[in-house]
Amino acid sequence: MSTSLSDSFLVLSVIFSAIAATVSALTLWFTSLKGPDIDLVSMPNTKTYTEDIRLERFMEYIPFWFELEPIELVFANSGSRAGVITGLKLDFKPSSGFEPFFRELITQLKRELPKVEQTDYAASLPVSIREGDNCILKAGGTIYTVKWKDPEFENIPEGSNIRVLVEDALKANRRKLEQFLNFLYSGKPIGSFTLDVTYTYRSWFGIKLKTKQLLGSIEVVNSFKDALKGWENCLREWDDRRSRREDFSKEILEVPKMFSDILKTILDQLIKFVERGELNQLPTFDDRLRDFNQKPEIKRFALEREKGVIFQLKSLNNKINEFNQEVAAASTFLHEKIEATRMTRLKSLGTQIKELVTERISELEKIRQKLANELFP
Repeated sequence: MSTSLSDSFLVLSVIFSAIAATVSALTLWFTSLKGPDIDLVSMPNTKTYTEDIRLERFMEYIPFWFELEPIELVFANSGSRAGVITGLKLDFKPSSGFEPFFRELITQLKRELPKVEQTDYAASLPVSIREGDNCILKAGGTIYTVKWKDPEFENIPEGSNIRVLVEDALKANRRKLEQFLNFLYSGKPIGSFTLDVTYTYRSWFGIKLKTKQLLGSIEVVNSFKDALKGWENCLREWDDRRSRREDFSKEILEVPKMFSDILKTILDQLIKFVERGELNQLPTFDDRLRDFNQKPEIKRFALEREKGVIFQLKSLNNKINEFNQEVAAASTFLHEKIEATRMTRLKSLGTQIKELVTERISELEKIRQKLANELFP
């Protein structure tokens, strides 16, 4: 009988020990080991709307972007440690009707809670959420459409007439604006988007990052009112809105002039150096070359159509950089007598550059005149 009692006590002891171990494990998990547990606790609507555009924005140009009404997202951290939301991605998919006019989406995030410091206002992510606390983010976006009066020029064949290219591209964009307006009047949705969040969570192997989709597809409803009238006015007054063909033509003529002006400045300094031996570094046009690469394609084509011009300008710029390096080295001896051989070398290099600069200025002037005859016959 004593054996039976001892066995019963042993069983009860094991049971109570198991319960105590379970309680201790759960306590340990929910107090120390659980870590952050972030979740979306406020479900937004399955639709969002386009923000209307005031008619004032249509007075001088044709708007090619519009805003989406922001979606409010409330996150809560029910974990035992602070967690961090490191990313929130809004992925937009245009509808089949809107796709021909869609260019890109730029996402905007704003942190409502917790409040940020004034100096840190722009930093919406990453955001830390303390244990038992919450965070409110607003996710919105700007949708960019076709640049109606600044068309893109792709696959331009050599020998193309620039005036005809610009006219045809603007006519094509006018037709596209008409199609865009017809699409908006149809009332069909602009598209849809999904939201993915990246946040910290506790795994068996420590704190890691996890990405998951917050909710299903959210439809973007076409809710324009004043904007419809604005685009309609722009279509009706297309020829009076900037940029017109004449505006493009003037900008294209600025491309060779942009390089010619700085070359003339370089030439003035070179003449002084060659004649008087004044040690001054020459302006380079690295920035101009970078700007040129960022110009609309039609403007690059206007200069690149002339074989070798850009290559020659880059080669000349390299020679100017070499000259400046030698001038900088010589300038360290300004308080001493500069070696005659060094000065002779600099003057010789300056003379070579002077001749090249003169040639390039002449070429650029011929190109500008050629373009002027083509654009304004």
